[in-house]
Amino acid sequence: MKLDKIKRRLNIAIDTLRVNDNYLLKNDVNERCITHKFAMYLEQTFGKKYDVDC
Repeated sequence: MKLDKIKRRLNIAIDTLRVNDNYLLKNDVNERCITHKFAMYLEQTFGKKYDVDC
């Protein structure tokens, strides 16, 4: 996969986290909570072909 495609998918996952789970970022919750949700969005964005582990 080319670098620009990876960057686009990462940005999609970050944007999804910001929109759906902004309360996690605003309330200063544990980092593990945030990385778990981010990993879920990475899995959705990259598909099952790649293994995502938070």
